[in-house]
This record gives sequence, C-alpha cells and structure tokens, in this order.
Amino acid sequence: MNFSTSDFNWTTVLNLSHNRNKVVSLNGQLDQSIEGNWFIHKVGLPYYTFYVKEFAGVDPQTGKAQYYLNTQNEDGSYNRGLTTNPDQAQSVPYKSVEPKISGGLTNMFDYKGFDLSFTLTYSLGGYSFDRAGTYIENGTNSIYGDGAGSKGRNLPVYALDRWQKPGDQTDVPRFVFGEAPGPNNSSRYIHSTNHLRLKSLTLGYTLPKQWVNKAFIDNARIYFSGSNLLTWAKWKQYDPETPVNGEVLCETPPMRTFSFGVQLTL
Repeated sequence: MNFSTSDFNWTTVLNLSHNRNKVVSLNGQLDQSIEGNWFIHKVGLPYYTFYVKEFAGVDPQTGKAQYYLNTQNEDGSYNRGLTTNPDQAQSVPYKSVEPKISGGLTNMFDYKGFDLSFTLTYSLGGYSFDRAGTYIENGTNSIYGDGAGSKGRNLPVYALDRWQKPGDQTDVPRFVFGEAPGPNNSSRYIHSTNHLRLKSLTLGYTLPKQWVNKAFIDNARIYFSGSNLLTWAKWKQYDPETPVNGEVLCETPPMRTFSFGVQLTL
C-alpha cells in the first residue's frame, strides 16, 4: 500500500516477466532448420527467430526496395553492399518474436465512497511478421501461387507515404499496379510489438449507508467498467498482442468493452 488515511487509500501492484529461450539441439544432427518462408530454428538462437532478406530502405531515385546483400565474406563477416534485386540478397537470422520484458501495473484508489482501479499492460522488445502485408502491399494477383495480391484488395493506409517521384525520401517502395511483387520474406514486414495498453478501468461509488438502509439495503454501489480502452503501440497497423509465433494474418483484435452496473447487498 502506497498511502493510507481514514479517507484515502492508494495501492499499487507491479509485475514484470522476462522469458528467455534458445535452441540447444536439433536431434543432435542439425545445426539449423528453416520453417516456411520466414523462420529459422538454429542452435544458440531463440526458437522463433525470423529468417529474412534484410530491407535497406528505398532507392530515392527509382523508388525500388533495397536489400543488404548479406553474403558471407571469407572472414565470416557479412557483405553490407546494397542491391535492388532481392534474388541477390541472402536471408539471415534477424529479430526474435519473444519480448524482452512484459507485465502489468495496477493502481487502486479509495476516497470517501469513490473507488477507482485501472490496469496497464505492456510488452517491450518483441517483433511480429505482417503476413497480411505481403498480400495487400503488392500489385499483382499472385504472391504465393494462390492468386492473392492487391488486385481487388484495399491498400494499407501507409501506402499514401509511398515513393512517387525521384528524390522522395520514404521507407515505402513505389506501388505499380501489375508489377511483380518483392520477396515475401523481407524484413520490411517485421514490426515491433512494443506497446502500453489500458487493459481495464473501473470507477465506482458506494452510496452512504444512511441513504440505502432506509430502503432495507445493506450496501449499494454503482460502477462503470471498461476493457481495452486505449493502446499506445510502436506499430499501429494491427493489434500488438500477436499470436505466439508472431505471424499476423488479419487476426481479430480484442474487443473494447464498456459496462455499467449496480451492486446491491440486501
């Protein structure tokens, strides 16, 4: 309890968690295993580590996406030269899904019949893969051979920031309807899941006993409660509370709810 008097009480509860994991063995025979298009399971790395071609921004003269070559030199270092041809770029282990730290902070207040409590949840250091972005940011019908692409789909709002003329400084490549898409395993689709969320809030008022006792009621409290009221996220295009593997494909975000009520004790 932070503070307590006859009229006012304030209590705070803080919790945090840190989860760390790494692959220690792959059947004792393999050093690494590639899963799908954008995950690598490699000894010494976290289980959900992205394996992608590293995006290096947009060429301001052509609007094309650039990538680091990341081919290995003889000394084991990576070649950080640039290319606009993704076939020349080597996929490399990138960031991990797991956050470095996550948890919550709850505050509870009482003052002369009024009570207020709210919980903030947070997550820092994790990343997600925007699989939906690999569909809707591209101008052709086919990306995975399944006929999916931007034709017949809405573009994301950040397409308004795309490259449009020589000299434009942006991290969103040009969009040309019908142009072949870039690689779906690009780090351009990897986004931070850092966020702070007002997970729940409750405000109540307990009526004075001398009021309610006249109606043969022992206790009466009216209240308002809400959940998922506000979210501050580094990447705002989808909900930061992503699936366990960090792969996002049009998941429904948690609902924002409001409720009002009366609690009576007879």
